[in-house]
Amino acid sequence: MNFEYHNSATRKLLDDPDTKSGCQIVIGTDTLSVGINIPVRQDAIIVGDVDDADELIQKAGCVGHNRKLVTDARLIVYVTSAARAAAEKALKARDSPLPSKTTPSDLSMAEMIVAPCKTEAQNR
Repeated sequence: MNFEYHNSATRKLLDDPDTKSGCQIVIGTDTLSVGINIPVRQDAIIVGDVDDADELIQKAGCVGHNRKLVTDARLIVYVTSAARAAAEKALKARDSPLPSKTTPSDLSMAEMIVAPCKTEAQNR
């Protein structure tokens, strides 16, 4: 975000449900993703590393908070193949009978990365 006068104008664009005058795509840093309420946004897309599931949910913000305006909000997360490999390695180390000093204490994000995904067709 920016100076207060710029921030207030930006927030108005983010909160506008009118597709002609409102903002359709927002690209932001962590500053925008933490602690901001955007009730009319439908999707949050996160690209990059996230440390734990709590951080992931916080970064998603209040996407779809207004259920009258957004009925099918989504959080989409893109991770690299290296992040998936690291998550699999951390979970394997956790499940190993031998203790490991390199296993992080919070494996919530690793569990989410390797969790099986259902396709839209499987959800029906």
